[in-house]
Order: sequence, then C-alpha cells, then structure tokens
Amino acid sequence: MNQILISFVGGIISTVMSTSQVLLQLGYSQLTSKSDKVFLEAIQKALNVFGQSSYNDLMVQLRSKTGMSDVELIKNFNLFEDALKKSTGTVSAKIMIDLIKEELIKYTHLKTITHKTDEIIAKVEEFSVYDFLINGPSSEHILVLYKDQETIELILSDFFSKKTSTPFGLVSEHPTKIKDIRNITYDKLSGMDKKDIFEKDKTEILEREKRETVKKLSDWINNMHSCNTSSLPTRFADQDCTWYIRNQLGEEHLKMESSLGPKPYQQMILLCAYDISKIPPNDLESLIKSHGYVILQNEHLVLYKAPTKN
Repeated sequence: MNQILISFVGGIISTVMSTSQVLLQLGYSQLTSKSDKVFLEAIQKALNVFGQSSYNDLMVQLRSKTGMSDVELIKNFNLFEDALKKSTGTVSAKIMIDLIKEELIKYTHLKTITHKTDEIIAKVEEFSVYDFLINGPSSEHILVLYKDQETIELILSDFFSKKTSTPFGLVSEHPTKIKDIRNITYDKLSGMDKKDIFEKDKTEILEREKRETVKKLSDWINNMHSCNTSSLPTRFADQDCTWYIRNQLGEEHLKMESSLGPKPYQQMILLCAYDISKIPPNDLESLIKSHGYVILQNEHLVLYKAPTKN
C-alpha cells in the first residue's frame, strides 16, 4: 500500500515538473511574486512597535551577523529566529516572532499563528496569485492546474470573492456553497441527473444529451454573459474540466477552449481548472496554448503569463 502511495505521489511531482518545462518551452514566463514587499512590510510593521531606531539597530545587527538582506533573513526563518534570540533574548524574540507572524497571516488563508513559520512563509509566497484572482485583468482566459481539492476550493472562493453587480457562474461536481453565484453541476449540464426517464429509453436519451453537453456549456456561459449590463467583466469558472475528458467529451471541450483563445473577445474572465493528475499528456500543450495565464500548483502556487505576440 505504501509503495502504491509513493508511486502515486512521485507521478504527480513528475507531472508538475514536466508541466513547468512545457510552459517555459512555450514561452510562458513566471511572474514575479509580490511576496518580498509583503515580507519587508511585515517585519517593519511588527518591529516598529519597539521604535524606528530600535528596529533599524536590530536589523543592522542581524544583517551584520548573517550577511543576509532583510528579505533573505525572513525567508530563512530559523536562522533569523536564532539571530534574533542572540540579539534580544529568548522572551523578546518570541514576542517579535509572534508579531511578525500576525502580520504575515493577513496575506494568507491561515487563521492563526500556531502554524509553523515555514508554512506561513510558503503561503505568503502565493499572495500574488490570489491577488491576481481577486483583482485580475478585465478579460482573461485563465488555466488552473491543481493537485488537491483544498487548493481549488480556495482559488474558487477568492475568484468569486469580490462581489459586484456582474453575473458570476460556476460549473461544479456538487452544488457550491459559494453564495450569490449561478451554479450548475456536471450531471445537470449533461442530463445525467435525470431519474424520470423510462429505462428502455434511458441510454439513448442520456447519450444524446451528453453529446450536446459542450454546446450547452457554451450556451450557458453566453446566456449568463448576455445579462451583464455593467462595465465589469462576467466571471465564469469550471471546477474540474477533466470531467469532460473522463466522460469522452475531451476533444469537443478542447476545441471550445481553443476557440476562446488566450484572451476572450468578450469582456469576461474565464477560469478553467484541471486536476493535473488526470490530464492526458498529449493534451497538455494544446490546453496551455489556449490560455493567457496559467496557475500551476507546485510547492506553492505559481503564476505564468503567455508570451506577448509582436
């Protein structure tokens, strides 16, 4: 059992690494994280409570002892903590560390400072991605390649968090708990939810409805967008597009993805999420090319942008 689990995890890691390589080969560039600024501001705000001169003196001492910059210090937090204890004492260092943690978790989905500092720092590294999802451009086609359910739930929550008068829509496996958005399940979209069909007709009817699923998806998005009378973009997300692949609709859905292009001609933000472990390797390159931005879950979330065409 352990060997199977190790092989499964190893396969996911290999897939993620190869995806990074494909992105770079296609000319996608990793966008610079805003986390360095967040780290600096967190240190300054937390330690300035002891006075500006005390903060400056302390950081001069720590830089001198370690040879690192302020950002390098906090990203190597164990070293930072040890240096802090030697300079201020264990009790004072504990107070300062907790103050810094309090500032840092404001830029994460974490609720308390009880998490390990390394975990908090890793989550801060993802700040730029979630900021992009909430305050992103007005018209984009975004691909999300995720590894676990918790991550995609956080992504969707943030994507729909900035409430406006524009329509929001989500296709998902189960009815969503996100409030104030239009939601349809894959079974409903495909007609697989129907329980009142006579058994002798069921297979034929369901197969016909399933073949029309991608067209119904396109119509659903367009109908929702047609209700948008504001100057802000319609927001649409598909929770796990590998559903279409697993239900023999992958080719049709990929054609739809390609037809939308990296940047939709209509004012809408389309977020297409895929469980990365379920994507056929041969589909990956075409899938990436259809999107202007790609969010890849690696050790933490990383945002890539398509090459600019001349």
